[in-house]
Amino acid sequence: MKNKLLHVTAFFVLALVFPERVSAQILYPTKGDQFSSATHKLFDEAYNQKQDSVTVPVVLVKFLASGNQVSTAALVEGYPKYNIPNLLLSLELPDLTAYSDTTVALWYLRKPERPTVGAVNAMLIVQAGQNEYAYFIDKNNNRNFTDDGGPMTFKRGEKQREVKINDRWIGSVEIVLQNLASEPLVLQEDSAPLTPVQPAVSTPRRNGAVTFHFISSLTSGSGDAFMQFDQLIDPAKPEEGSKNYKYEATYYASLNFNVGVAVSYRNLYLGVGGGAELLQIGQQDLTLVTTNKDGVRHSQFLNNRGNWPKTRAQVNAFAEYDIRLTRSLFLAPAVSYSRFKFLSGQSFTPEENRTDKVDYKDSYFYTLGGKVKYALNDKTLLFIEIFQKQNHFDASSYFHSIKPDSFEMGLKQVYGGIGVQVRLGVQ
Repeated sequence: MKNKLLHVTAFFVLALVFPERVSAQILYPTKGDQFSSATHKLFDEAYNQKQDSVTVPVVLVKFLASGNQVSTAALVEGYPKYNIPNLLLSLELPDLTAYSDTTVALWYLRKPERPTVGAVNAMLIVQAGQNEYAYFIDKNNNRNFTDDGGPMTFKRGEKQREVKINDRWIGSVEIVLQNLASEPLVLQEDSAPLTPVQPAVSTPRRNGAVTFHFISSLTSGSGDAFMQFDQLIDPAKPEEGSKNYKYEATYYASLNFNVGVAVSYRNLYLGVGGGAELLQIGQQDLTLVTTNKDGVRHSQFLNNRGNWPKTRAQVNAFAEYDIRLTRSLFLAPAVSYSRFKFLSGQSFTPEENRTDKVDYKDSYFYTLGGKVKYALNDKTLLFIEIFQKQNHFDASSYFHSIKPDSFEMGLKQVYGGIGVQVRLGVQ
């Protein structure tokens, strides 16, 4: 029995940290995925209704045949009222060749102020010798045990230790971990040992809780646009006076497709992407105001004037922050900045048929809005989004004799749409 993790009944103490520290005692077998009747009795006593906001649902499970995967099914079935997600967790394991046996503890971390929201966390308990244990703790809850600084072991005489786990959805949670070896053990001879776990195939490490995501969205927006400028007085015709041109248009719909990649740390996403947009334009008008040398103003309203651009390509940088609302629902405020180019080969007006090089210059927009995300599983989220887009460009090169610094424009649009977010590197 010296080099095997036998069917052991032990005490495992976990507690969430509060201004007044509370702990609940949990008795569980360190092998298998079912509780004994004695465990159920102690568990029911430890987790009564008064303690429900501070208790930590926990089970021990075996690795699946793949060697590095565990299922949360036992946790879901054991605690149905917590709405724990039923997941297949792929764990990146450390080098376990120095240990004789391994088991996995799954617990559902929660905070007392929001006990209905939580996250599944895994811990490896390994046996190095008779009554000698080490604990691999996934401190950043990214399913990767190779970036957490090695196993934790208790010093001689140490009965418990405080451990901090940072989860990207619920934030930082502190627990008190009880030393299994410091408690009296009751060995059960009729139990076979667990199958030793071999190290998983190594994959590139991630720093902290940094993960990568693919994001794609399809949105549509509408808004009103205008451009106006003053024209210099023609020296050959001073009697015509000054002229002010104001072009207006209604962008009543668009089809906007974007793809991008983002890196996330905890709840914050930073990313880059690109896409294209097809715009549909409705009414296009010109208001021409002429002021003669005597100061008399004359206004003309002309329909269907101006060739407003209808397509553009864009590249962007964006940031968003996830706020967890429920187990599967998130609210994410988002901002972005984009540079774009209108794909138009036409002059803005037939009468301004310029032969020199003209273009829309200094073209950019920024957006401010948010998303509501729904988690389909541990890897994929669907979202709906709404945002406002504030555009800027300089079209002054399309027009003759513009008075310096008189060009103004405005194009504010409101968008809504759907999208998908997929975490990369998760099987």
